[in-house]
Amino acid sequence: DPTSCNRFYKCEDGVASAEVCENGLLFDKAMALTDAIHNYCVYNWKAECGERPADNTPESSLGCEYRFGLFPLGDGCYSSYVKCEFGEASEMPCEAENPNVPEVLGLAYDPAMHSCNWPDLLTDLGC
Repeated sequence: DPTSCNRFYKCEDGVASAEVCENGLLFDKAMALTDAIHNYCVYNWKAECGERPADNTPESSLGCEYRFGLFPLGDGCYSSYVKCEFGEASEMPCEAENPNVPEVLGLAYDPAMHSCNWPDLLTDLGC
């Protein structure tokens, strides 16, 4: 939809439908097939909307600023973060058990990058 970053048209089996991204997600055509979180939409901080306006009004729930998103556990240095899907918060570790990485790396959540990072790069968070 050229008038909104929140809406798009989806064609499946020859049928077009008007779709709306969930709260915290936006439509970015370039990432719809590679980085989509839900229904071809990506996190609002990742989408490039160009001239299309985006409604980023939060719809908060316990632990979630938006219905979809990645958020810090709080102020400071944490080795996990909150992942919200449909307004349900889940704590996610920066390092999940992985047989290919046999030792702990000591990563911490970086809210500016929306991902985990080396703690020596996060001294401003108290790491």
